[in-house]
Amino acid sequence: QRPEQRSAEVNLLDGNLPAEFGGVKWPVMDVDVKGSLRHHVHEYLHTPGGDVESLDRKLYQITMQSVFHDVFPKWPDLYLALGDLMALFETGNSYPLHIPTVGTITAKCIEWDRRMVSKIKSGESATFVFIEVQDTAALAARTSLAIRASLTSSAAALATGSSRSRTATRRTTF
Repeated sequence: QRPEQRSAEVNLLDGNLPAEFGGVKWPVMDVDVKGSLRHHVHEYLHTPGGDVESLDRKLYQITMQSVFHDVFPKWPDLYLALGDLMALFETGNSYPLHIPTVGTITAKCIEWDRRMVSKIKSGESATFVFIEVQDTAALAARTSLAIRASLTSSAAALATGSSRSRTATRRTTF
């Protein structure tokens, strides 16, 4: 690596906003936040298409790539922070995770890869994968409300004889 490339990398990391997990801060080079929705497709015999049932969102998954080298002036103990993070990850506990591009969520690290290259003597690179952990009491309350709302709407549909019920009856009656 040429000196000007190394200098640019050092300056880049020194200016980055830090990530933080369980009180340990470190600069990140790359952050990916994956969000998606759960759904189920209902398909009916002898009927084209189907219905998509929305099942709310999945848990966020965050992937962070970082380098833990001892050459960054603003991060003098950065390589030591890697050991602290490994100890936190191995507990399997959830902690506040500060994502520089999003904010703070509660999460746990589910994968951590470290990579050492023999010709680079100043440290290692690492990739961490976190998954959001939701408050179970709040989750149970939201689930209970969603189930009640679904039962109420199903009961109302049955009472009024929804068009789907009539269509299904017509198609199955010979």
